[in-house]
Amino acid sequence: MMQATAALVGSTRFSASPAMCVGCRRVTTTITYARRMKCAQCSREIEDDGLGVVIDGDAFHRSCWQVLLSDERIRVSRSLSRRSRELIAEARRRLDSENGR
Repeated sequence: MMQATAALVGSTRFSASPAMCVGCRRVTTTITYARRMKCAQCSREIEDDGLGVVIDGDAFHRSCWQVLLSDERIRVSRSLSRRSRELIAEARRRLDSENGR
């Protein structure tokens, strides 16, 4: 039992800390499973802390965060392109109406 306990505590997925036993009220060492953060984009666990980014309390893989940033940039670019085409069309109409007088 001691070997199994030592192996669990040595693992990165488990941690040991003092806690009170519910049955006897003694403080004992408790081994708990430490859940890894999950990516808010893909819902997979972030295995390495260096591969994750926390933005406003949400955790993301760096690659998932880059996809979200790229999506936002594409959306803004398309919006600006659409607005540019509208302004060009409006300017052409004004020029045509001024030339037609």
